[in-house]
Amino acid sequence: MVYDIEPAERAELSLDRQGAVFRTIKMMGGLCFMVDEKMALGSLGDDLMVRLSHEDVEAALDEPDCRPMELSAGPMKGFLIFEADAL
Repeated sequence: MVYDIEPAERAELSLDRQGAVFRTIKMMGGLCFMVDEKMALGSLGDDLMVRLSHEDVEAALDEPDCRPMELSAGPMKGFLIFEADAL
């Protein structure tokens, strides 16, 4: 899968604004942003993958165009996908 550069650039800008120390790596067919060597954000196609706390996951799932990140083994705990329309 090829990732859309716009969500990736927006994620990078947001991390920069917060003063986060991060690095990017290609993973899962997209671009992932690692903070403290943990996956925090990722650009997958037109969508944005985000790692959130348990409390924030519950609140975010009420938002339109947001869904749990699914792998073949089931949902990835703490990770959500925000579709391009939500961005």
